[in-house]
Amino acid sequence: MLRAVTQAAGADLGPGWELIVMHHTDCGITRLQDEPDMLGEFLGLTVGHLPAASVGDPVAAVACDMAALRADTRFPGVAVSGLVYDVTTGLLEPVEPE
Repeated sequence: MLRAVTQAAGADLGPGWELIVMHHTDCGITRLQDEPDMLGEFLGLTVGHLPAASVGDPVAAVACDMAALRADTRFPGVAVSGLVYDVTTGLLEPVEPE
């Protein structure tokens, strides 16, 4: 999907591009933490893989997503940054990769 969007904009995803992963606090999906089957289905994960998704910790979830994007060979040279938006304060917290 990302490649199709960037190609439609007239460029291929590569060096010079930056992807920003942003999650937010007080996310409604955390209400599914006690329903692992439903949460797994929603996220496309098996129940055994749910802990790695860090659903209850947006900073850890952003770091996990950043690591996955950085490891993805389809995006060579693409910079990846991460932020968590605090819905209470309106502030953005930068996330450092693991």
